[in-house]
Amino acid sequence: MHDVLGFSQAEVAEALDISGPSVNSLLFRARQAVRPRGSDPVVARSDPRLDDLLERYVRAWRLADVDEFVRLVAEDVRFSMPPLKEWFDGRPAVTAFVDAAIFAADRPRGVPLRQGWCNEQPAFATYEPGPDGSLCLSGLQVLEVREIGGQLLVAEIISYRNPVLAARCGFPTEFA
Repeated sequence: MHDVLGFSQAEVAEALDISGPSVNSLLFRARQAVRPRGSDPVVARSDPRLDDLLERYVRAWRLADVDEFVRLVAEDVRFSMPPLKEWFDGRPAVTAFVDAAIFAADRPRGVPLRQGWCNEQPAFATYEPGPDGSLCLSGLQVLEVREIGGQLLVAEIISYRNPVLAARCGFPTEFA
């Protein structure tokens, strides 16, 4: 939230309901854990191929289609969910987690996403059924997309299970 979304340490502490020193500790550990990336360039927002990739990403989640998800992510993709310490590295680990922990629970209805931008990065609001059956904002995914071997692929997914963050990025609280 701090390094990717630009929140202050106080805002991160409030959003995660932790102390300021805990935020500093998480930031230190996260920065230490981030592996250096290769020389593949980050894709510009203006790249026309990006729209197709992002549309396919939304469709994969809405259909809980793990095969399509696999085609969209890099071999060394990383999936993390701050403030949890665990993350998943590599296509097999990320795919197994997404399929078992997310897609399996949401089949056949899938996961409703709304595409947007946060801090000049592709971002998606996630929605879940509320008590009245309407789809309510439940979290935020921020992607890093890279060109790898001439193909656009998702290199990193950071998933925040906090609807306040998604709302701060301009996503609506209900899926219409």
